[in-house]
Amino acid sequence: MTELDGAIGLADASRRVNLAGLWAWVRGGGWRGPYINEDAETWIDANVAAVPALAADPHADVPALARQWITQRLGCTDPAAVETLMRVLMHAPDTILKTFYVEPYARARRDPWLPSGRFIRDDVVDAEAGWRIIQQLPDPALDRAIAEKQQAVDRLAADGQALHEVAEDLAPPVGRKLAHTMDYAETFAQTLRDLVAGLVAARRHSARPDQTLARAAIDRLGAAQRAWVHHTQRVAAYPGTATAFESETLFEFTQQMIEQIGV
Repeated sequence: MTELDGAIGLADASRRVNLAGLWAWVRGGGWRGPYINEDAETWIDANVAAVPALAADPHADVPALARQWITQRLGCTDPAAVETLMRVLMHAPDTILKTFYVEPYARARRDPWLPSGRFIRDDVVDAEAGWRIIQQLPDPALDRAIAEKQQAVDRLAADGQALHEVAEDLAPPVGRKLAHTMDYAETFAQTLRDLVAGLVAARRHSARPDQTLARAAIDRLGAAQRAWVHHTQRVAAYPGTATAFESETLFEFTQQMIEQIGV
C-alpha cells in the first residue's frame, strides 16, 4: 500500500471536520460464516432496509420500520402473519444477546472487545472458552447464565412455532424458509443451553463432589452433544438456513469431561 505524506485516517478526520460515518453489513455471518446456503438472506434484508432510515433519523419508529419492511419488501399483507413477523423482529435483539453471550461475564469485563470471551466467534463455538468463563463467574451468577440460555430457547421455540403456523400465508418459498431459520436458531440455542448447564454442574461438582451434580453434568453435556449433532447434521441442511456452526472442541471437550466425572 502506498504511503502518502500527511495522510490521516477517519478517526483523525472526524476530529477536524463535522464528519460522521455509518457501516452496515449487507450479508449475514462473520468473517467466515455462517452464510446462507441459498440466495435468500431475508432477515439481513430487514436490517439493510432499516439502516438508511435510522441513519437519517436515529429516533425513527423501529416497529413502524419493521412493519414497512414486512408489508413492502416481503409483500405480506395477512394480519396474523404480519403480527407474527413483527414479534420475531422485535424479540430478536434480546434473544440474540441471551443466546450468544453470557451476560454476567460480559457485564463484568472492563474491555468491551469480545464480550463473548471467545465462547462464540463468527461461526465457531469454543467449549473450552465457555468453561473458562464458567470458572470465572461468582456462584450466584451461574444460575443467571443458565436462565438466560433457557429464556433464549423458550423464546425461539415460541416464535418458531408461531412462524411455522403462518408460513403458508407468506409468498412461497419465503415463509417456509423463514420458519426453517427459527429451527436452526433453536437447535443452536439448545446446544448452548445444555452446554452451559452441564459446565455449571461440572464446576459445582468439582468444588463439592455430589452424585446429583455429577449426574446432572453428564446428562446436560450429553444433551449438548445430541443438540449439536441435530443442529450441524440435520437442521443446517434445511432450505433457507445458514451453514452450520463449527467447533473443534465441543464434542471432544465435553466427552473428556463426561469421562472424567464418571458416576
